[in-house]
Amino acid sequence: MDACVLYLEPFLITAIYLSSIALSGIHCHITTVSKVPMKVGDSISIPCLYEQKYSDNVKYLCKGNVWILCKIVIATNQQPCSGRFCISDDTKQGIFTVTITNLTDEDKFFWCAVKILLPDVHQYFELSVTTDLTGIPSTTCQTSFLLTSTETHAAPAANVTVNGTGSGSPQDEHQRSVL
Repeated sequence: MDACVLYLEPFLITAIYLSSIALSGIHCHITTVSKVPMKVGDSISIPCLYEQKYSDNVKYLCKGNVWILCKIVIATNQQPCSGRFCISDDTKQGIFTVTITNLTDEDKFFWCAVKILLPDVHQYFELSVTTDLTGIPSTTCQTSFLLTSTETHAAPAANVTVNGTGSGSPQDEHQRSVL
């Protein structure tokens, strides 16, 4: 009988974990853009809206196309800028902003995430970075998106701006994005 319990225990733990992942997907706790076209060398600031109950939690940007394999590149409990990545958190508005400078064709799959008990809440977005200039706004433009949905989400709908420019240091770009 003990062998049976030992055999079932890993199964139950796995089932509970997978159920929590599935259930966490029902309610989107973070809202952001889904896909943004950009040019190689440009910079972009991405807003990530979250529920107010997460205002004291660590927010972070994770890079990779599969959530469980992605790599954290910047977090709010670190320096605000690291290499090409910057992050800021407006806890009153419930928005953290990630800025990526000097985009490359490898800057494709990212996740806005909030650290909580497993699993962290997260939302995927994709950058389509290309050298092809067709159909992509000029490097000095500012594109605005209204994040809306027909589904009910915990994060409030808000007008957010995705900024993209082709010049400046990560710190300068980050400053422009949070002003």
